[in-house]
Amino acid sequence: MKFQWNGKIRVFASALVAWAFMACGGGSSSPELLLVKVHPVTGTTLAGPNQNPFDVSLAKKVRFSVSGTGINGTLDTVVDYNSGQAALPDIPEGYGRQVTVEVCSNVCDDKVAGDIIARGRSVPLTVKHNDQARTIDVFVSPRNSLSSPMNTANPPVPTAPVLGERIGATMTVLDDGRILILGGARIKTGSTSWTRAEDLDVVFPDGEVYDPAHGTFTAVGTMTIPRAFHQAVKISDGRVVILGGYTQVAQGPASITDSIEVFDPESGVFRQSPQGLSGGAGRALFTAGLAGTNPDVIFLAGGLSNIPQAGSFWNMYILDTGTVAYGEMVTTRYNHTMVHMSTYGRTGANPGVDAFILFGGENPSGVVSDVEAFTVGGYNVEPDLAAATKLPGGGRTMLSAVHVPQQGIVYVIGGFTDTGHTQPSSRVDVFREGIKGFNDGEVMFLKTARGAHTSTLIDYNTIVIAGGLGTGGLPIPSTELIIENLECDDMVNQTGCKYVIDSVAGLTPDLSPARAGHMAVFDATRRVFLAGGFSQNSMSVTTAPIYNPD
Repeated sequence: MKFQWNGKIRVFASALVAWAFMACGGGSSSPELLLVKVHPVTGTTLAGPNQNPFDVSLAKKVRFSVSGTGINGTLDTVVDYNSGQAALPDIPEGYGRQVTVEVCSNVCDDKVAGDIIARGRSVPLTVKHNDQARTIDVFVSPRNSLSSPMNTANPPVPTAPVLGERIGATMTVLDDGRILILGGARIKTGSTSWTRAEDLDVVFPDGEVYDPAHGTFTAVGTMTIPRAFHQAVKISDGRVVILGGYTQVAQGPASITDSIEVFDPESGVFRQSPQGLSGGAGRALFTAGLAGTNPDVIFLAGGLSNIPQAGSFWNMYILDTGTVAYGEMVTTRYNHTMVHMSTYGRTGANPGVDAFILFGGENPSGVVSDVEAFTVGGYNVEPDLAAATKLPGGGRTMLSAVHVPQQGIVYVIGGFTDTGHTQPSSRVDVFREGIKGFNDGEVMFLKTARGAHTSTLIDYNTIVIAGGLGTGGLPIPSTELIIENLECDDMVNQTGCKYVIDSVAGLTPDLSPARAGHMAVFDATRRVFLAGGFSQNSMSVTTAPIYNPD
């Protein structure tokens, strides 16, 4: 079983700080010191199964390990917790070096149930010959727990986003591991829905970044216009292109915009592009992503538009150049989901091709069941009409879809079967890239039916599903997992083995408060960072919890 659960989670409630000196030297390794500063997450755990107050006497050992591309195995060392320092083996020169810190009650052995009390990871590091000495921060929290972001004050203190009210915002992981959060809106009091222009009270232009390396939120100024339910796409040079969405002039009604701007993380400047969306057709509630065959070309599909027919078109867009190709989709849709894959149609020796796949959504006629695929080669886009298919079990809107490249499948998860967003589905259908469709009867079910949730791919092909709206349109707090279980005829000798996909609930902590319409990303420290959304009565949720996987 790839996902292991030991059933003994304890809250790390000490403000102690551990220090580790990692000696690097010789040959192609860095000869200088890397100081690792460990920050226990203290008193901020939101939830977690079987959690007990942390007893400081249980913290006996600390393991510091280094992994990364080109490192065979894991370089690690175990020291006494109280000694607080260690000389690790030389760290080979290279990129993507990541330091993992584990606080243990015994010998720091993964096979001893409950031994590892808390875990944390650094952001990926670049180690070069003759690097100067530097300090990095690692935040440790209980395994399989939710906690608040922490900054590096001593003792560490919880932090919160600069702007908490963000419904319909975007989150983008920057090249340096920071997370860019843009725009969003506040919903009108008493509104019965939350995605229409008339539902929005205030649309925000604000931008901020969360830095998981230091546990800080920092404002980065404002976009050229307010935006909500827009899209943000990082291009090859690290800049972020921000497209469309709802906007607002002064305190007037929200409206759909066709404008496009770009954020430069190096300068921290927002600049409006002279070229907007095709034909002046603004879009909100659409999807956008980078075409893999050309890293500066953005593929856009569907959306709710101020020119109604635009919602039935796809576009290929280049920043400051404009639309370079467009075409009509089979179905007009918004509130749908889209995945990009470079292995569409992969079978045996056939590596597959670059493609975007659209699932579900809604339009004025109701929920959408059509699945459409578009193959991409350079600036050329072709609809794969031969592979046109439908969602098993009928149409769904506000669903999620997660591509798992190692498995060659897309999980199509939950959603609503009605445009009123009150009838959630528990279906999880499996779209296989090799057959370009679904196998009959290949379906599993969530433990809790939900839509407007998040689904995030983490290590070991595990998907974390969080929150959403349940039956009757009420926000739900629960989280659950889709995992691979290794089942063998002989578990001792591991013969006759196969991986079985399953949905698991009851092992992961609940969100507090319940939330829907939020965002989630798997961050540079290999934790799930969540922000935005709303809870009861469309009230904005201002906390930004972090899920630390087992």
